Amino acid sequence: MMHLGEDFVPGEPKAETVADAWILSRLADLAGRVDEGLDAFEFGETARALYDFFWNEFCDWYIELAKPRLAQGGDSRLTAQRNLVFVLDNALRLLHPMMPFVTEAIWANLPLAEDDRAASLMVAAWPTGLERFRDEEAERSIARLIELVVGARGVRARHSIPPKQLVDAVFKTTGDSDNAWVEQEFGHIASLAGVAHFSASVDATKPSHSAVFVAGDMEVFIPLEGFVDFALERKRVATELEKAEGELRRVNGKLANEGFLAKAAADIIEKERAKAAGLADTITKLTAQLSELAD
Repeated sequence: MMHLGEDFVPGEPKAETVADAWILSRLADLAGRVDEGLDAFEFGETARALYDFFWNEFCDWYIELAKPRLAQGGDSRLTAQRNLVFVLDNALRLLHPMMPFVTEAIWANLPLAEDDRAASLMVAAWPTGLERFRDEEAERSIARLIELVVGARGVRARHSIPPKQLVDAVFKTTGDSDNAWVEQEFGHIASLAGVAHFSASVDATKPSHSAVFVAGDMEVFIPLEGFVDFALERKRVATELEKAEGELRRVNGKLANEGFLAKAAADIIEKERAKAAGLADTITKLTAQLSELAD
């Protein structure tokens, strides 16, 4: 709303970037799932689909991907504005049966063209014809971008790298198409994952003291030199790993005890099993961290 000032002129949405094509395609998918869910009276599944799209895809990712273009000005800003308004308008219409009051209030403040306006959101036209926006290639591309950004943010979180400190990235790719994709999307990778420089090639090898994760069909290495006191971190992680392994042995011992299983309530046993699964996951992650910190 802050970016929809006097310079905004209503108009048709346009897939100017891969991110634009992705969010319009995801909106089309959502509309289809909402139609099917309401027809089948599957209100719980419909509400989850709306929540996932609105919160995770639109707010978490597309708005972030659109911010540089909003700041850029000119035609690029106008296209981003129109796409944001179009997606928000249609998402509010789809969400209205589930959340009538807040969607009505937000929708009333959207700067829509007269042809798109109605006396109330309650009587506004239901979204139709969105299938034309389906784009599977754009969905695959942004899904990989999200996987990459989440992976890089996970490395930063694990090793307490401050948001303002930029890291480098090395991409082990499968060919020229991957290399071109990294080049094309590096602006988003840089802004969303805090990456300063990158290299991408089929022959890339893991630098020493690097974190590694997989995004799509690529391996990504984040060198940690200069960000981590390796001796101190190894000691800290090893201590946490030893503690987790000891706790898992204790829990597994309890679960192997026939007397405990015979006397304990079912919900208590289930909690212990869930605790064991959580500890096993923690041990896997800590073991991977130790590998990243190895000499």
